[in-house]
Amino acid sequence: MASLSSLGSKDIDIDPFISRVQEVRVEIRDKFTRARHHLEARETELLAKLKQVEDDYTGEGVCDKVNQLKISKDNLISTFKDNENKEMLDQSLSPIESRIKELETKLQTAKDTYKSIAFDWEDELELKLKDVGKILLNTKGRGIPDYGSITSPVKVFGKHSKSIPDPAVFVYPEGLAVDPVTKYLYVCDMGFNRVQVFNSSFEFLFLFNEKMKGPAGICIKQDKVYVTQVIGNHLNVYSTIGKFLQNNVATEFGSPRGLDVSVERKRIYVSDGENNRVQCLNLDLSFHSFIDELYRPVCVKLMSEEIAVLCRQSPCLILYNYSHQPVREMIACGEDNTVKLPMYIYIDGASNILLSDIESHCVFVFSYKGELIHKIGEEGEKRGEFIHPTGFTIDPDNRIIVASRNPTNCIQLF
Repeated sequence: MASLSSLGSKDIDIDPFISRVQEVRVEIRDKFTRARHHLEARETELLAKLKQVEDDYTGEGVCDKVNQLKISKDNLISTFKDNENKEMLDQSLSPIESRIKELETKLQTAKDTYKSIAFDWEDELELKLKDVGKILLNTKGRGIPDYGSITSPVKVFGKHSKSIPDPAVFVYPEGLAVDPVTKYLYVCDMGFNRVQVFNSSFEFLFLFNEKMKGPAGICIKQDKVYVTQVIGNHLNVYSTIGKFLQNNVATEFGSPRGLDVSVERKRIYVSDGENNRVQCLNLDLSFHSFIDELYRPVCVKLMSEEIAVLCRQSPCLILYNYSHQPVREMIACGEDNTVKLPMYIYIDGASNILLSDIESHCVFVFSYKGELIHKIGEEGEKRGEFIHPTGFTIDPDNRIIVASRNPTNCIQLF
């Protein structure tokens, strides 16, 4: 019998066989690489979408839950490491691709829905908002009214009286806030030392006034109501049904007014007017830090990357980063048809800046760049007119609610 070596390549052509084996190995390796890159890209995309949805939740503390859903790259490709079988690779990829598509569908549904929904995502987003048991999601231009269509108010209510503390009667109404869960409107009734609460149809529900004197600014975050008091210089915290929880004991204010709260950053920012600064507190109301070298700050609002501080100076709006370094200034005061004596600000979902002016008797709407977009109201006592507009807010239905000292229409809805 001839030896194998004596047969030569013409008798048994081994090279094509080896070549084909190598080609298959390269093909499988390339597919592994493509699959890994594909999964990494999908992971990044999914996490970005999850973050966007998390940003749209009215609840807080969602990041920890989202992290539970994070797709681990190591887990996703672990079934591929020692597997060079193309059929098994396809079988391994199939359920992963199916799962990714399922998640994408659910995420897109969450982003596209225009109403409050209860999440039912099994164990992936096991979210709840304490007693409510659901998260409200409203992504249809949340907090972005159509300013160009604003003409006259669709509803007005309330009146002034310095002696009759009836429901919907006010003395110097100031800060307004809407509970994102119940959609109840909370109104700081400064003159009567109380907060009045109304439903979304502006029907009176209840009031609370425990340890309250001169309530001015108000903010509702995660089932808590934060109220500043210009008389007594306190910051009080209540439940949403008005039960007193605590007030500041380790901090001192001078005419505190506008405030904002970030549960994610675990900080409370309060304008400290007479002390010419903004105080930054921890959620337990202990002192953390401050922004100083300001002149009579009256309001503060928090954005994702910046802190907007409204002052009685020109320019009246100063933006800071969260290291408390100034970023830019804008909106000059004192010129014709512009801001004269600013009071409160609100930042809508598109970073437009709304500003009430008690001397110009209107609410200005500026773009994020400081360009004037619209002006709501003018001086007067008729519908759509204001006498010293103070606090205002935008409700979940994109309606602008403004408080002023008009004798017969203290609260106007646009």
